[in-house]
Amino acid sequence: GSVFGVSISGGGTTQNIYNNTIHTISSTTGGVFGIEASNSNATHNIYGNTIHTLSTAGTTSGNSAYGITNSGASVTLNIYQNHIYNISSNGASASLAAGLNIGGTNARVYNNFIFDVRNANGISTATSPSARGIALNTGTSNFYIYHNTVYLGYTATSATNSSAALFTSAALTADIRNNIFVNNV
Repeated sequence: GSVFGVSISGGGTTQNIYNNTIHTISSTTGGVFGIEASNSNATHNIYGNTIHTLSTAGTTSGNSAYGITNSGASVTLNIYQNHIYNISSNGASASLAAGLNIGGTNARVYNNFIFDVRNANGISTATSPSARGIALNTGTSNFYIYHNTVYLGYTATSATNSSAALFTSAALTADIRNNIFVNNV
């Protein structure tokens, strides 16, 4: 099954998840998540965390590796000053790897440092890369993405592998500025 460093669920509250070190989490059959927040009608302040060395060998879309991820309706996210690195999915098929995998109603993402996110065996399509530095995953959100540094660099072993330093899965409202995005895959 899935393995979590920190998992927050419930609704209608404010959670502050800060100054944690989450590392060395792996699974051979399920997803791996450093911080997962799945509240509806909530505010999540996620900052000052160091998340690293997360890996999965699962081969389905649910068996992905994410540094920070969230789900839930009417969510406000403030994600800042996190260091996220060495996040890997070693399975093939639809497994994903992402530093940040986020949605919500309002998301402010700033001053994060994300590197060494990889899915060398991942099978991608032109519209769905298997390795993502920052993934924005909803069409109704307001995203403010400022002053982040994202570096992707690995050797792909699948002929259909693709990656994105910043990925959006749908039409959305976003203000993206003053970031450094490097993709050397």
